[in-house]
Amino acid sequence: MGIVRTITIIALLFLNFLGAIYLETKLSTYFTLELVFIVIGLILALGLILGLGLELNWGWPITTIAFSLYLANTVFLYVLTRSFLVFALMLFFNTVALLISVISIKEDDFTEEDYPLETYDFDDEPHSVVYEAKTTKKTKKKSKKKKK
Repeated sequence: MGIVRTITIIALLFLNFLGAIYLETKLSTYFTLELVFIVIGLILALGLILGLGLELNWGWPITTIAFSLYLANTVFLYVLTRSFLVFALMLFFNTVALLISVISIKEDDFTEEDYPLETYDFDDEPHSVVYEAKTTKKTKKKSKKKKK
């Protein structure tokens, strides 16, 4: 069942970026900002595909965060372009992907690993640290003058 969800997420990612690129061509302002977001989104998408493909613990939580960001980008693109049909399709794709990723998060994705805890045993007595000051000829002369 996990492979079906992963393939579905990859397909929804593809459709999301296809819609974002289409809406970017309709932009009259913020063109470079959207281009930067798409490039960063593609890099993030490669990371989450890797995480999902290798079934790493952080795969589904990162997918949830990524699709939340893609959903916000969809709303941003709609505000600028007013292209309702593409917006509705992208909204549907991102919402389905967000629901799949939230449902796929398991409780053990957030549990601590079984690494030994490093502890220290201190005595009840407080330890004092003594620093030895180096004495030079100048400090010896100053201390002799202060004593006089």
